[in-house]
Amino acid sequence: MSNLICSKPGFSSASHHSSPSSISAIELIQQFHPNTFRLSVSSIATLLDCAEQSIRNGICSDTFPIKSSKEGGKRYFDVRDVAAFLDAQRSIANAEKKHRRGRPTKAECLARAAALKGGDHA
Repeated sequence: MSNLICSKPGFSSASHHSSPSSISAIELIQQFHPNTFRLSVSSIATLLDCAEQSIRNGICSDTFPIKSSKEGGKRYFDVRDVAAFLDAQRSIANAEKKHRRGRPTKAECLARAAALKGGDHA
């Protein structure tokens, strides 16, 4: 799933540190939850910056993108699944180049013209 059901505007998994490629999602999770192999709904809510009830609603409607399991009446998420989801979200966010609003800058116009000129001669 490309859309995170409980993300807030401007949220991405890479927004919490200065360089997105410097630390993997599993390392980030281990910093906040050391020696943990499964995470509770409240931990996931904190990590994804959303409400616990939003996660529970997504699980019930089969739209929450991270697999979970129940043990003793409580719901848990495997750290590897959470890390894989966060890494996938990071790669999607890095791949999408958002265009800014408004008129193109002079530099953008010159770059586009140079690319078109170079493409005609090839």
